[in-house]
Amino acid sequence: MSNALINKARTQIKLFEIKLEEYQADHGEFPLGDGSPTSSGSLYDAFYQNGIRSGSKVYMPELDSKYSDSFRGQIRGGLILDPFKHGRPYFYLRAYDASGTMVKGAENPNFDLWSVGPDGVGRGDRGATAAELADDITNW
Repeated sequence: MSNALINKARTQIKLFEIKLEEYQADHGEFPLGDGSPTSSGSLYDAFYQNGIRSGSKVYMPELDSKYSDSFRGQIRGGLILDPFKHGRPYFYLRAYDASGTMVKGAENPNFDLWSVGPDGVGRGDRGATAAELADDITNW
C-alpha cells in the first residue's frame, strides 16, 4: 500500500480535527457523530453542506471537488470516504451525547476520528483482529 495514501489519510484527519475545533468555537459544541459507517455524513453536513444551503460559513470548501483536488473522488452520497480503494468512509464519534454524558468507547474527551486503513477492516467491524486494527489511522 502506498505510503502516500496513508499520509493523505493522516493529513485529512488532522484537517478534520482543526475544522472541528473551529466549528466548536463558533457553535459551542461539536457536530453530532455516532461513530457509525455513515458518521462522516455529519462532518460533510457541518463542514460544507449546511453552509452552502444556508449561505453561512463553509468550513471546508475543499469538499467540493469542482474547486479542489483535495477530496476528489472521496465524496459519495454525502459521505467522506478515506483515500484507500476499498470505498470505506471516515468515521467520526462525538465523545458525549446530547445530555453531555461521555459515550462508551470514546478514546478522546471531545471526538474520535478514524479510517479503517489500507486493509479496509477496523474499529467497529465485528471480529476484527488486532492485526487488522493495527493499520487503522486514528486521532488517538
